[in-house]
Amino acid sequence: MTKLKVAAINVLVFAGLLIGVEFASRTAITTVSCLKSTCDFKYVGTITLYDAPLKSHSIGLSRLDPLLGYVPREGFSETITYPGSGANSVNVTILENGFRSNDNNNDFGGASILAVGDSMTFGDQVSNSETWPSCLERTLNLRVDNGGVFGYGAAQSLRRAILETKKNHYTTVILSVLIDDDFKRDGMKYRSGFPKPSLIVERDKIVLSDVSDPYEKGTKFNPSGAARLVTFFYQRSVLVNYALTRAFPNFDITGARLTMEHPKAAGTTDSVNWVLANFSNIEVERKVLLMQYMHPYQFEEIDAMRAMLTRLAKDLNIQVVDTANVLDGTPADRLWNGHHTPQGNAVVCQYLARALSEPNSEKLNQR
Repeated sequence: MTKLKVAAINVLVFAGLLIGVEFASRTAITTVSCLKSTCDFKYVGTITLYDAPLKSHSIGLSRLDPLLGYVPREGFSETITYPGSGANSVNVTILENGFRSNDNNNDFGGASILAVGDSMTFGDQVSNSETWPSCLERTLNLRVDNGGVFGYGAAQSLRRAILETKKNHYTTVILSVLIDDDFKRDGMKYRSGFPKPSLIVERDKIVLSDVSDPYEKGTKFNPSGAARLVTFFYQRSVLVNYALTRAFPNFDITGARLTMEHPKAAGTTDSVNWVLANFSNIEVERKVLLMQYMHPYQFEEIDAMRAMLTRLAKDLNIQVVDTANVLDGTPADRLWNGHHTPQGNAVVCQYLARALSEPNSEKLNQR
């Protein structure tokens, strides 16, 4: 009983110290705000200080889909501030057809283009008019449907292309892949809390599996209970918020970012072969493989992947546009801020537009 009393007293003393430090921190922040400008009494006048991390941009922006796992939510239109990137607020609009708006406000006639891929195609961190599909539409004066979706793997993007080409007529499909992350994503059954179909080996064949259970514990649609407790203190404590966002920047505060590989996942090489072979079978006049990169990058470390993709695409009559040719050598802070900046998107757009305007792209890819 004595030990229990001592332990209880120690816990109470420790809790009291934390409360004291919390109050002192809130008072100090308020005092500094008064010395610098107008007093901000939020820290001493309210209990809840911060938004819940569960309010991420991608949960309201998306909806579940039985074939793709998730897709952008039709009719969504909000100003988004992407967390942790230092990016400004951007306008994100999803049209009723499920594609991101290009905000060009023109009735583009003639041949149409479908662009599919991950967040580099969707245009994370830039506004509707600053994505490369929007720029490409203005540059070519042709309608470009932006079918990119944040977090997609290459096979997932391909499945969306197949589904969309059955509903609409396109003359060109652009499959944008992030080298080499997108092919690794193909083997995952969950990624960052989202369910997805997986590219798996089944009876010695490579197939795309059914979508994983979206309500598995740890997904965005069923966060873990322990994370809710962490979130409670994250919203209400200066100390906890500071510790988690500064000292542990990679800590999963939300409990909703389950990432898991499928036990039957196909290897990266199998994924590359499967995706390109099936891409070549889409019934459109022109198929383009757009190779993209995140920063920091080391092109020499992924030369084998680039060479394999280029060789296979050529054999399958798929045009290759490798953005390494224009991104390498340009100051990275101008082209990337996590994802491509508006300037980075413009560079990709102009290079791609030149490639699409030339009947033979091999010369362009060798420059």
